[in-house]
Amino acid sequence: MNAKKALTLGLISTLISSSYFSSYALTKDYSSYYNNSKTQKLIKLNENLEKYITSDTNKKVSSFKNVALKSGYKKEIWEITNNLKKLNSTLKYSYDYNFTNNLSLVKEQAQAYKILKSEIEAAVKKGLNPYKITSEEQNRVEQDIISVQKDIISGLKTYIDKYSDSDFKETWKASFEISSTLWKVSVNVEKYTNIFSILRGSQESDFKIKINFEWNLPGKSTYKNGKYTKWESVKVSWNISLDANIKIIDKDLYLNLRDYKISVQTSDKTMNMDSQIKSVTQTLDKYKGKSIHIELPKTNQVNQAEAIKKLKTILDILETNSLLTPFKKINNTYSLILKKDTIDKIWTEVDGSKSNISASYKEILKYSNDNSKITLFKEISEKWMKWKVSLTKQNSSYIIEWNLAKWSDVALFTIKNNYINLKTNSSSVSSSLVWENNALNLTVSQNNKQILSIKWALSLDKTDLKINYNSQDIGTIKSTKKDNNYTYEIKLNLKDIIPDNDISVNFTWEYNLETGKFDIVAPKDVIEMEDPYTAQINKARDSTRMSNIMILQSWLEMSYQDQGEYPKSLNDLSSTYILNKPKDTIDWQTINGCKFWYIYKVSSDKNGIKNQKYTLSTCFEDKENIEKKAKNDWGTDSLRWEVKSY
Repeated sequence: MNAKKALTLGLISTLISSSYFSSYALTKDYSSYYNNSKTQKLIKLNENLEKYITSDTNKKVSSFKNVALKSGYKKEIWEITNNLKKLNSTLKYSYDYNFTNNLSLVKEQAQAYKILKSEIEAAVKKGLNPYKITSEEQNRVEQDIISVQKDIISGLKTYIDKYSDSDFKETWKASFEISSTLWKVSVNVEKYTNIFSILRGSQESDFKIKINFEWNLPGKSTYKNGKYTKWESVKVSWNISLDANIKIIDKDLYLNLRDYKISVQTSDKTMNMDSQIKSVTQTLDKYKGKSIHIELPKTNQVNQAEAIKKLKTILDILETNSLLTPFKKINNTYSLILKKDTIDKIWTEVDGSKSNISASYKEILKYSNDNSKITLFKEISEKWMKWKVSLTKQNSSYIIEWNLAKWSDVALFTIKNNYINLKTNSSSVSSSLVWENNALNLTVSQNNKQILSIKWALSLDKTDLKINYNSQDIGTIKSTKKDNNYTYEIKLNLKDIIPDNDISVNFTWEYNLETGKFDIVAPKDVIEMEDPYTAQINKARDSTRMSNIMILQSWLEMSYQDQGEYPKSLNDLSSTYILNKPKDTIDWQTINGCKFWYIYKVSSDKNGIKNQKYTLSTCFEDKENIEKKAKNDWGTDSLRWEVKSY
């Protein structure tokens, strides 16, 4: 083996087995944001990693006598090397500013191979075949997974059947105020009604709202350069009220500003904002009491009824077909991958065509069954963090746990029947939140001293909560329920939490929800207005079109200087002048009666000499550009912007 090959293999071996992978000598260099010198090295390293894994695998596989072991190992290796190939395809179009992220992706595949290699070697040493799973085992595992799927689907179907065919009507009013000695912000929603339909995709919001901002700027005295200056205290108050209605019906938006008021009061006579307010009111007065219609952007929106129908079809399939299947077994723990037969069935039923999705051997979850205790879990270990999430089913009861360990910080989250527990611990702060038997208990401690305590006896009909911070009562939360009406009241005094600030918060909310059929009717007399977002996009694309026309003009003139005539078509422009021929983003589409593409026409001059004149044109999307530019360019087509040879 030559020295260069030995060095390459040594480097890749170190890359796979060492935690110092990230210190590989590809130093950071931000001299050019779009530099890709390090990325090119990473591509080469990635290719060598792929070759090394393939070579190393062939050596290992050749020693396996069991056909099933060879096949299973090769499939998992294929998953890793295929990911490396896909990554290299992406890296070819990447730059060094994304180097750190790309490096981590390569490390991820190297780590996956390292883990797989050690797993297989350990299994083979014990004379085991991790890929030997009998049809009875496969069936038992899949039936357990189906039982979990059924329980989840049952809840989903109940929710879909209950709400998918209903309209909703929310009615509420609320007041919110947050204040200190220097300022106050208050919002008062006198009336808010919101009607929406999941199936129809329609919505109507009707509201009357008042907003107030107040500032109290204290006076101040200064003595500087022998002069005494006194600043008087200043009070400023902004008041805004709106009475409006908004409707969305299919792809149409209707706005109705029934009434509004804007005012500013200040104790400082030098602060005159009349001109600014007048400018705003003059604009709003044009639309006061009138309905505005805006056609929303045309997107490929899915019909809601059709989407729900397809969702129900998928759920029906998953009630009898396992989404996952066992692929490998180590120490009575199975690695689960997506079951291609189920994916194909879903694809065929929903899309109506045969699935083109290839089989994947990437582990989705792990599975174990200990005395009818089914556990599905996922574990990830990294240099700075490890976490595990698990779902356990036993006797129709479920427990969900999430465990995160990061340096010295640990978090544990558990959900089971009528019980939620969240615990976090770090070097100085620990917290515990427990919800059990309709009661919430939250405690937070710092340096072993309790700093926050919340005890809340939760009830669907009535709750009354006191919040204690550092042995001080800082707030209350109250709620009541009667039929479909909910009332909430929150009061907080934050002066003990935020030093030197006398901040208080008050919030009340009365809420009502109804289901049924509610009509949303479009207004008859409307003012047409273009969607502001679409208008900006159209203008931006038109600007690109005009820039492209000017670029083509410059190339045509350079060609004329060298050839003495203009080319017969844009395709005849020599590569000496043209780099990438501009193409319209919506080529060949017709909008506003104009077919979008760049038209180039060459003609003779007044003396009959050929290819001495040309006309270059494009369409516009923005209506203002059509009116001001396309119709006033002295051209022959009022829908196109035409420019001529110099």
